[in-house]
Amino acid sequence: MFFPLEKFKEKKKIVLLRVDYNVDFNRKGMLLDDFRLRQTLPTINYLEGLKSKIILATHLDRPKKYDKNLSTKRLIPFLERIFQKKVVFLNNFSQEEETIKKKIEKYPFPAIFLLENLRFFKGEVERDKSFARQLSSLAEFYVFDAFSVCHRNHSSVTLLPKLLKTYQGKLLTQEIENLKKVMENPVKPLTLILGGFKAETKLPLIERWQKMADYILIGGVLAATFLVAQKKEVGKSIYEPFLIPKAKEILKKGKIVLPVDFAVVRCQRKKNVEIENLRKNDLIQDIGKETIKNFSQIISQSKTIVWNGPMGCFEDKRFRNGTFSLAQAIVSTKAFSLVGGGETLLALKQSKVREKFSFLSTGGGAMLQFLSGKKMPCLES
Repeated sequence: MFFPLEKFKEKKKIVLLRVDYNVDFNRKGMLLDDFRLRQTLPTINYLEGLKSKIILATHLDRPKKYDKNLSTKRLIPFLERIFQKKVVFLNNFSQEEETIKKKIEKYPFPAIFLLENLRFFKGEVERDKSFARQLSSLAEFYVFDAFSVCHRNHSSVTLLPKLLKTYQGKLLTQEIENLKKVMENPVKPLTLILGGFKAETKLPLIERWQKMADYILIGGVLAATFLVAQKKEVGKSIYEPFLIPKAKEILKKGKIVLPVDFAVVRCQRKKNVEIENLRKNDLIQDIGKETIKNFSQIISQSKTIVWNGPMGCFEDKRFRNGTFSLAQAIVSTKAFSLVGGGETLLALKQSKVREKFSFLSTGGGAMLQFLSGKKMPCLES
C-alpha cells in the first residue's frame, strides 16, 4: 500500500527513494536533457526538510553486465549541480552491504546518496526476493517516485513496497492525477496525437481511444504502417509488417487521421511529396506541409490534447518542421495539453515551447500502458 508523501512526518530517517534517471548522454558525456532529474526535486526537497538521509535508486538503459558508460556515477556532477549539494556514490551495494551501511551511518543528517545502476544486478530484473531484501535493509522507509517504470515487474518496483512502509512521491502523484484527468474527465473535443516508433505499444492505445477521442492524428513510423495497410506505397520507409492486420481493423473503426503528404529523401535531397506520388526509393522522414495544415486545424478546435511520439526525424534539422509546427499549434490553443515520451520531450525542448504545455509526463511506455487501461504492476501492488 502506498501512503501520500505528506503523511510522512518523521525526521532524521534513512529513506530509499526510487527515481527514474534513465537519461541519454551525447558523445562528450553531457546530458541531452536533465528534465527527469529536475522533476524529482519536489520530493527530494520535502525529504530534505525532514533532515532525511536519501538513498537514490535508479537504472540506466538495459545493461546485460557491468558497463562503466552506464554507471550511475556519471550522473553525480549533474545531480550536484541541480541539488546544489554533495551526492555520495555507493557502488557494489549488494556485495558489500555492511560496508555500505557504515558509510551511510557516518554521514550526518541530511545527506544524499546514489546507488549503482540497479540493472547491473540480475536480482532487479529477475525480481529476486533476496536482492529486494538487501535493498530494503539499507533504509527505514521507501518512497516511490518513478512513474516511468510503473509498468515493470522488477524488484525495486513491486517487491520493495512489500518490505518497507512505502510513500508515493510527489511526481508519481502528479502523473496519476493528470493522466486520469484526460482519461476520465476530458473536455471535448479530445485529440490524440501519436508518432515515433513502437507501433506495437501504441495500437492498443488507439483501440481504446477510438471510443473516447474525437480525433486520432498519426505520424512518424506509425503512419507508414497504416499506409501499407491501405496498400499505399511508402518506398524505403520503415514500417512494421506484422502489425498490418491489426492496423486494418483499426482503420475500419474510424477517427484516424493520416498524413496526405510527406517530407521525403529523394535522390539525397529533401522533397515534399503527396502520398499518391511516393516512389519506391523515397524515404519518409517527416509529415508534409498539407498534413501540418490539416493537423493544426484539428488541434485549433481541440480542448484536450494528448501527444506521444514525434512526427518525423527531428534530429535532422531538415525534418523537424512537422514536430515543431504541431508543438507551436498546441501551445497556441487554450487546450489542456499532456505530452510524454523521451524523444517527444527532447524534440519539444529543442522547439523551445516545452514549458508551455499543461503537463509533461516523464513516462513513455508507462504513459502508453496507463492510457491503454492496462494493469500497472507497481500501482497494483
